[in-house]
Amino acid sequence: MVSTKEELGIAQQSLIEEQQRSRQYQKQLEDIKSQINKSGNKSAIKLLDKIIQKETKSQPNGLIQKTRSESSSDDLMLSCALCHEKMRVVELATHSKVCSPKDAGKPLQRTELLRVNVTCSETDEKNATFKVVTKTTREDYKFSDYEVHRSEGDFEWLQSALEEACPERIIPPMVSHSSLHGKMREGQRFLSRICAHKVLRKHHLLHLFLTGEGQDIQKAKEELEKRKRKVSSTADEALKQEPCDQNAPVIKCQRYLEQFAANLEGLISHLEDSLNKNTIDGPGFWFKSLADFEPADTYLKVATAALSKICIELENNRETAEEKLIVNDLKSVFHYVKSAEVLLQRVQTAVEKFLFWDEQVRAYEQMKNPSSEGNTDNGNQTQKWAEANSKCADAKTNLEYLCNDLSPELAHFDWRKEIELREILIEYSALRSEHFEKVQSKWFG
Repeated sequence: MVSTKEELGIAQQSLIEEQQRSRQYQKQLEDIKSQINKSGNKSAIKLLDKIIQKETKSQPNGLIQKTRSESSSDDLMLSCALCHEKMRVVELATHSKVCSPKDAGKPLQRTELLRVNVTCSETDEKNATFKVVTKTTREDYKFSDYEVHRSEGDFEWLQSALEEACPERIIPPMVSHSSLHGKMREGQRFLSRICAHKVLRKHHLLHLFLTGEGQDIQKAKEELEKRKRKVSSTADEALKQEPCDQNAPVIKCQRYLEQFAANLEGLISHLEDSLNKNTIDGPGFWFKSLADFEPADTYLKVATAALSKICIELENNRETAEEKLIVNDLKSVFHYVKSAEVLLQRVQTAVEKFLFWDEQVRAYEQMKNPSSEGNTDNGNQTQKWAEANSKCADAKTNLEYLCNDLSPELAHFDWRKEIELREILIEYSALRSEHFEKVQSKWFG
């Protein structure tokens, strides 16, 4: 490359025209590069660098031809090892003083991969298990590839164990299915949601599920059952629900989720009804009835008869299997929303519990000893106050624990819900568009 006009002046006369063209090309290239750098589009910057490298390779030694006396190491372009910016050799020393202190101490960012695929082979089908294949670059995994076989009960154990271990999180549901394919899709969706979560993907229970032996999973199941029996034996006392501020963020969020779940459930019911009605008396049946009822060969008779044939043919060849999968996907999102509702209900219960015991503590503190003869009653009051104070402290700790990451937890859930619904609705739209195109082609074709 030519760096300055002075170098062009001392070049041989035979190369002046070529160098002038190169200078103009270089100027245009620099203008384009500066515009792309301002835009911050990294893919465009990489593409431009490839074009420059390809262009320089077309010249001997990657440089525009000059005399031996003109050729200099200053023209060589090198990349900084830290920031990968390209520059001339003479600029490296100055650049390193600026780049090194800023970036040398920072470790190289490496994306942590954790990808899980759930499949089912013939052997798995016989054993009622699923093959779970994991690929990862996380440091807490000893190997990069794992392959284990898990039953439906193992998936249910992981879901239940995470609910018990992480009450402050929205744990994805495991919706039951009758078909093997439906169970496999649900297991895949369940693990994908966990792997997309910044906290749950690091949990030791997921690590055990993806890498552990069968006996390790069985031992963990037994421990979970023991804890559940212990918790069920100590039932909490029922608390009176106090009226709360309806404009509080948690209450507004809860109302939104309730209405969203109701609307989603209505959509699912409508789609299920349309699938069931399609097998009984679809539009083709009613178009045929209109055609048969006409007493003469009118336009209505001809048109409805043609429509009935088209609709009946399309109904018989309708992709009901794909539509059922879409309904199942929507059901999974619906149960995911209900899981978020459970977390908010848990928070509301924790608030009520804290307020209840805080009120009890204040009530005991305001009580006064009416007479000196009530020493026994006074001792009982002190004991009750200490008991209430202890429960109030526990309730406060639990409430703070639940609310510590509540905002980012709900934000992640909302993002994940939007991503999944977008994919489902795009798939549904494509299916309906394809159906419409078939109708249109048969009617006009």
